[in-house]
Amino acid sequence: MNKGQKWITFDLDGTLMQNPFKKWVFPEIAETLADEIPDADIIDELVREHSVRMGERRYREAYDWDDMLNKVAACYGASHALSVERMVKQHSVVPKVYLLEEGIREVLRKLSDKGYALGIITNGLGKYQLPVLETLQLKDHFAKIVTPDHAGYAKPDLRTADPFTENGDELVAHVGDRVDHDVYFANRLGCLSFLIDRDMPEQVRCQSPKDRTQNESYVGILKEKWSKGNHLTIQIACEEITPSAALCTLEELPGLL
Repeated sequence: MNKGQKWITFDLDGTLMQNPFKKWVFPEIAETLADEIPDADIIDELVREHSVRMGERRYREAYDWDDMLNKVAACYGASHALSVERMVKQHSVVPKVYLLEEGIREVLRKLSDKGYALGIITNGLGKYQLPVLETLQLKDHFAKIVTPDHAGYAKPDLRTADPFTENGDELVAHVGDRVDHDVYFANRLGCLSFLIDRDMPEQVRCQSPKDRTQNESYVGILKEKWSKGNHLTIQIACEEITPSAALCTLEELPGLL
């Protein structure tokens, strides 16, 4: 890449695309192990292990679903050799995976036309994310894709942004759907933080993307999102979790840059 690139980075799951985990991969795991481990909710155990690792700030390990499944299954003496990576590849077909908005590719093209280089910073491991990206024909829109297995870190660790600030490049903005992994992360980096919230209340949607962040009721929603979603046992100021703008659709993004 040429020096001086201006980057916009995106989260993936919940921001651009729907992965197959919840509706397809997890049910297959549960069904496969149901006879061998009848008295345990294997998915609850998996989620619990994920939460433990997040609470210990082992972010990279918290998204290695193969490793977590092997650990949980071994605790119950299961003999099945399951591969989450294989399941993800198997289920990475339309309509099991899909774009969260029809116009996402057009938004990405508009940003590229404005001169921005586009990148991805995701906490999903590459072996789980790339099959979905390729199925949805998103991969070629991005010049850099940073995953925990590639970087060695995961959001909100600021080092995940290093590939976008080297050689004189600048990270202009980060776009995501989580307050803890995306807004808080971007605000600490000092770049623009754009929160995509497709469940935004109607009385907030009628405001501009920047004005929404000052809406008293929406500020309360942001605090609630932080409390429910984060595993960081730290005190934060309201401005640390307030996005530069709140989007109800990604189509609003190009007009803000």
